[in-house]
Amino acid sequence: MNFPWRIFVTVIPLIMAMIALQFFVPDNDLRAAMPSDWWKSHLKPEGYSGGFIGYATASSVHILMCITVIAFNLYHIWACTAATRRNLITIAVLYTLLLSVLLLVTKNPDLAVYKITFLNIKELYEGTRLFGVLQDSLGFHVMLPTLFGIAATIFAATGAESLFADFDKEASKLNQLELKAKIAILKRGFQSLSVVLVSTIIAAAIAFHLPARLYQGEGEKLINAYADELTIFWGAIFTLTLIATYAPHLFRLRSLSKAYAKQLRKSQPDSSLPDWLSDTALFGNLQTHLGAIFTLLAPLITGSIGSVIQSLSAVS
Repeated sequence: MNFPWRIFVTVIPLIMAMIALQFFVPDNDLRAAMPSDWWKSHLKPEGYSGGFIGYATASSVHILMCITVIAFNLYHIWACTAATRRNLITIAVLYTLLLSVLLLVTKNPDLAVYKITFLNIKELYEGTRLFGVLQDSLGFHVMLPTLFGIAATIFAATGAESLFADFDKEASKLNQLELKAKIAILKRGFQSLSVVLVSTIIAAAIAFHLPARLYQGEGEKLINAYADELTIFWGAIFTLTLIATYAPHLFRLRSLSKAYAKQLRKSQPDSSLPDWLSDTALFGNLQTHLGAIFTLLAPLITGSIGSVIQSLSAVS
């Protein structure tokens, strides 16, 4: 088994996000945009602290989806040979732990990604009765779904890699049942990770917009505009994460499938491709291509729509 470098492509969008926020956002302190008295004057007399039940619901669904994706990919990893299975699971666990530790140690206000995504939101509760309550617990409420999301994404990449770990056959020796199964598994994995990332952006959109409920007038509008930008930004990053996780494996599977199709045409020159091979995004008809594109863009679309819905609900 060659070293599964494709798994590590998954982290590239996160690195891009950190670099973009660090070097291309000139001012990352939201509270400093206005004087402290201005923020206090725009607090509602009796700040409504609702919305946390919605966030708890979205986070619970997200965690459940993450567990499902981890279990789905572990099942397929377990089908590999014992040596390959050990290697893949070890790499996935170590990679998850590494990113989790990096996430925990980057809680530094000097890092724009931490300041913009978390600390600015937390500081908006200052001056309200919730500030003391959330001082210690808010980080846990955000960190737990994030860690599950990291684990699900890494195991999705590892599961995709497992489909090819013991599959180094030439096109002439490909088995139809094997190839058909791998196409179906990769498609289901692609769709399931898309659902996980959609659930992530829904929970994030709710969390980003929660402080707006405590403010009125221009304060509410400013917070909603900031939350909208954050939601769309992370929706775009999650779409790139989906691409980075599955694109290397899709290209690999496409190459094998094209080779298999070529062999079929040689042996049966007058016949068309079988339905199971032609009715996929690897070759495909318009409907399957559109379905694949929608699945790919679902996190970005959800981020855009979610920010609008959250803004409307906050106003109402």
